[in-house]
Amino acid sequence: VFRSFGGALGPNSDITVVTRWSGGVTGDGKVAGEDTVQYPLLVLSDPTSALAAAEKITLEPGEQVISHIFDLQKPLLPGSWMIRVVIDNVVIASHTFLILPLQFMQGRQISVKEARMLHRGPSKPYADADLSDISLHLNLGHGNSSAQEVSATHSHLYGPQLLKWIDELVARFYTVQDSCYIASQHVPECVRSFLDPCAKTTWSSWSPDPKSHLGEVNKNTGRITDPYRSGSGEFR
Repeated sequence: VFRSFGGALGPNSDITVVTRWSGGVTGDGKVAGEDTVQYPLLVLSDPTSALAAAEKITLEPGEQVISHIFDLQKPLLPGSWMIRVVIDNVVIASHTFLILPLQFMQGRQISVKEARMLHRGPSKPYADADLSDISLHLNLGHGNSSAQEVSATHSHLYGPQLLKWIDELVARFYTVQDSCYIASQHVPECVRSFLDPCAKTTWSSWSPDPKSHLGEVNKNTGRITDPYRSGSGEFR
């Protein structure tokens, strides 16, 4: 079981958009009638401002939460993406989110070839639908040429340069809320006096995770020892 407290998304991630509605509201801000069913448009654009996808959701009257998963060609272009919510040709909400480049793959640092393949975006359009009308209305097309050049340069980054790019993106979207230290005899006393060990926090990837800890294998029974389970402490 893996933990992702940062909710990070990568080139091969699926994009799920969750919208919360307090009531039926039209694009001009007026409250819709009780029987009004609307079809807001969710519009995705990638870091080059290229239109990636546009899909409708069904909005019933009253409060509700709607979750929608986009079916996109992979890999997703790393960088700052934007989701827009459009009703009656009016953008009523927007939000930017981050698609992170990958530094590691299957427990090892990615190769130059893998970096170029994963960080250049898909070889085909993100979606098969005809988006020309939406593209014209929102002034979104095939992307900004300058941004495309920057993305092409980023797709060739590797090693320290790739790490620097990742750090720059993380700094734009995340802030440090807390710190901890990994227990070791080399940790100075001054650090120990100000910070908690990561193993004693609730948010660090180094903190205990009972649901993922399986324990040792009992050589006599062939079962895995579970120190968190009462009774026999073993299960198959």
